[in-house]
Amino acid sequence: MINPEPGETPKFIFAEIRERLLCFEYINKGSLDKYLTDELRGLKWHTRYQIIKGICRGLEYLHKEKGIIHRDLKPANILLDDLMVPKITDFGISKLLDGVTHIVTSNSAISLGYCAPEFIKHGQVSIKSDIFSLGVIITELVTGCKGNLDIQNVLRRWRYRWNKSVNYPLFGYQQVTKCIEIALKCLLDSPKKRPKISDIVSMLNALENTNEHINNVGDSLVGPISPYPWELLEFDRLELNFPFEINKLIPCSLQLTNITNDYVAFDVEMTGSLQYCIEPEKCVVPPRSKCNIMVTLQAQKRVPHAMVCKDEFFI
Repeated sequence: MINPEPGETPKFIFAEIRERLLCFEYINKGSLDKYLTDELRGLKWHTRYQIIKGICRGLEYLHKEKGIIHRDLKPANILLDDLMVPKITDFGISKLLDGVTHIVTSNSAISLGYCAPEFIKHGQVSIKSDIFSLGVIITELVTGCKGNLDIQNVLRRWRYRWNKSVNYPLFGYQQVTKCIEIALKCLLDSPKKRPKISDIVSMLNALENTNEHINNVGDSLVGPISPYPWELLEFDRLELNFPFEINKLIPCSLQLTNITNDYVAFDVEMTGSLQYCIEPEKCVVPPRSKCNIMVTLQAQKRVPHAMVCKDEFFI
């Protein structure tokens, strides 16, 4: 409408061609897949935990309020705003349940690695398919990878990082443990055994309520996190770095500390493509004492095929 001069009749002007425009929110931080790292680096635990809760609440809205199966839930389809709040996006192959519990589809446009086994085997899609994808995402947020979850090793690595920092998460131990527990349930082969998203949100809420109660009574964490009950030896580092040079021995030391009042025996084994000399390979560490291990990368005549080798040592 054009505002008229005093005494004139208002004029309405209509466009001859109508256009529809889609307006999207600009998400400044990009997609979640750019932030996935292991426990020792990258996003702090508090941020990861808030992202996990945000994804779960977003998925609860899709499943309960809208009856939508996303079908392609993965880190690349989760965007983060300036406050690292997650937004689930890309509904290109989503399905509306419309009263049915599951559907069968032949559409193969889905991301391997996040795809539920029942879809791969039988083409079946349900809300539990999204739950499987959620389990993979939670695993990646906690550990940085999709591999098998060894809860003791995961907790050890987080404790190592927390003790290197000046900020100790008050309930990091409980939160990491609960997230791993949820992820393992989400990754069960049988869709019927996987939890509903409302159950997952309830588990997280219950944990929050418990933490608030503990905090209110004054039982909070104020110093370095103590070793977990199953830990007998402490490591001064969890990664050994060998700056590679051709035809040169490259040593790296590792210190073990017996944190118990008993004698502890250890044996070092390794898996990988390169050759190492380990001294000592086996030893008994007296109570409350230390033992130094020297790990030496043997001389190589040429650069390894993989420029970054990630061999593993088991103690």
